Amino acid sequence: MGKLLNKPARIVNKRDLAESFALMGFDVFACAPNCKEPHRGSHGLKDATQDLGIIRAWWKAQPKSNPAIRTGGSNRVNVLDVEKRSLDWIKYCPVAEHLIELWQVRSGGGGVHFYFRLPDGISIRNSASDITDGVDTRGTGGYAIAPGSVVDGNEYQIIQGFEEGSTVDDIPLADPELIAFLQKELGKSNADSTRSDAIRPSNSIPEGQRNHAMTSLAGTMRRAGMGYEAILAALREENNRCVPPLDDSELVKIANSVCRYEPDTITVAVVENHWAQMVEAGEIENTSPKDPGPIPSKLLCVPGFISDVMNYNMANAPTPNEVLAFCGALVMQSLLMGRKVCGPNNARANIYLLALGESGSGKDFPRSTNVQIARQCGFIKQMRDKFASSEGIEDALADEPCLLFQNDELDALLQSINKAKDTRFENIMGTLLQMYSCSGSVYAMRVKAGTSTDRHIDQPFLSLFGTAIAKYTYSALSERMLTNGFFNRLLVFESGERQRYVERETNLEIPSSILDVARIWKDKPCGNGNLSEHMPNPQVVGFAPDAIEARKASVEEFEDKIEAAREAGDDVRCSLYKRATENATKLTMIYAASANYVNPVITTDAIEWAHALIDHMVRRMSFMSANYGADSWIGRKIQSLKDKLRKSKGKKLGRSAALKHLDVPKREFDEIIHTMGERGEIMITEETTKGRPRTMYELIGD
Repeated sequence: MGKLLNKPARIVNKRDLAESFALMGFDVFACAPNCKEPHRGSHGLKDATQDLGIIRAWWKAQPKSNPAIRTGGSNRVNVLDVEKRSLDWIKYCPVAEHLIELWQVRSGGGGVHFYFRLPDGISIRNSASDITDGVDTRGTGGYAIAPGSVVDGNEYQIIQGFEEGSTVDDIPLADPELIAFLQKELGKSNADSTRSDAIRPSNSIPEGQRNHAMTSLAGTMRRAGMGYEAILAALREENNRCVPPLDDSELVKIANSVCRYEPDTITVAVVENHWAQMVEAGEIENTSPKDPGPIPSKLLCVPGFISDVMNYNMANAPTPNEVLAFCGALVMQSLLMGRKVCGPNNARANIYLLALGESGSGKDFPRSTNVQIARQCGFIKQMRDKFASSEGIEDALADEPCLLFQNDELDALLQSINKAKDTRFENIMGTLLQMYSCSGSVYAMRVKAGTSTDRHIDQPFLSLFGTAIAKYTYSALSERMLTNGFFNRLLVFESGERQRYVERETNLEIPSSILDVARIWKDKPCGNGNLSEHMPNPQVVGFAPDAIEARKASVEEFEDKIEAAREAGDDVRCSLYKRATENATKLTMIYAASANYVNPVITTDAIEWAHALIDHMVRRMSFMSANYGADSWIGRKIQSLKDKLRKSKGKKLGRSAALKHLDVPKREFDEIIHTMGERGEIMITEETTKGRPRTMYELIGD
């Protein structure tokens, strides 16, 4: 067995992890990459095995799969899952002293998994919040995500146990007091859960009625406004009544299916038995986008020039932000390569990048760093600020055919895509699209009045570093916007919360290591021949021999995701994935040039990094569109409340009036108010009355 278990998951080979757990005596199976759910088409925990040949075959086919451990089997392994929000419960738990002796794993959500074994003849059932809110058990018929796995970008990490050479027999047996506590809380007898039919509960659900019963329960909960996690937890609990129990992957599909409906339409879905129709049509997979969370730091790591510039930005920015620091470095490397190198199929490294952040989050410093580098290395003419018109963009590129625009007011352009009212912005967008597509060919300029000469720009290279306020951009997210050719070419980074201000020195010098590389790129010719500056013949950046298969795998995976999105009717996700390979290709070239400015070569590392980065972006934008965009249910409700507030006296409205206007369950109403508050769209105040204080909502920033 390898020495991988106590290393960070980001450097762990998932197949080696799975093999290690199998050698320890765990029953292992594969879950989808970055997820807690089994692969589509698999049998989930029913496939769990210790057979290394089977495990190797699984991970050869899906190398990024998360290993999962079946609980409650012959090895008697069980897990107590305490979510992050409920960790304080441990302090007051009467058997806390017995928990600290167990093997422990920090879950991706920040909670703790406690591993223990039970004696023969004793078992516990799966439960969700039966002991207390946020405290679950995984026993017979359950599973736990193994340490070393990554879910939504967050790692499951070992706290205690799982030492090299240990086996499941080394997992502590639960203390009798802990067993008694669990049995009491769960209302479970000592008898094993594998009872005969003769002593099954009288309210059991027989085969043939299980799917309908589970869907009916899920529908009832969804009607009341409950979400996916709560519904799935309830289904897992009620699954104990099914004879035999449904596979957990089936429960996941039912919960996902029901949650596709808004609470006010779920009655129709249950009465018409949409689940059965979906099963018959083969449309039972989850189509609701999940939140992959903030971009993982490991995706902001590119060796060489990009890393050097990023480190400089982080060390010297008054409000350091690693995402913004990375974005600035990425576009600078793109500019340096402009018209001088090309990739497979004549691909070019021009990128349109949008960084979203709060006001005052430090968006200026990376732009300033890029300007300093350009000034000191003699290519300041290639740096521009804002563009006011499509004609201005054309004329700027006619004068200097390789440019980087750093624009801090990209919100207006993005809003115009959604509203389609300002022809000036529409023309700018059209020109940007043409420039993007013509980077490897010729751009035909407009014909000026009074002239008959056709004007062209040979291989124009335009990169864009735009910044915008996150809340304004999210409010503009719509299907029209996300399926637009300009937006789905954007690389969108979210910088997160503003960091604390740090007093820095002034007049900081750019390190010579950065400037030397920038000068080498600046002096690099655009090809051979006297006319190369006007008609470039760029150096080709090819694949390393061992990278060709990785490239094919990346392309195939993105194509599969396009098909899945199309089958699910998700036009937004489909449109974004259609540009995934093109965007990833550009990033692989940039990675190669940053890592080796003398002889850039596209490696497997470059391909896997670019693939992971683009996939994360697509999933994040799909989630934001579905949940916070103008076309989502919450987006429509927010817009409706804003319209009501605009028409109200003083742009204010009381809680009862607002609740009556939206006509939604209290839980959904609170989510809408919370979202608007977080986005800075309303101010919540209390007004003194003769009776109880009155909660008021005031529209701001509008």
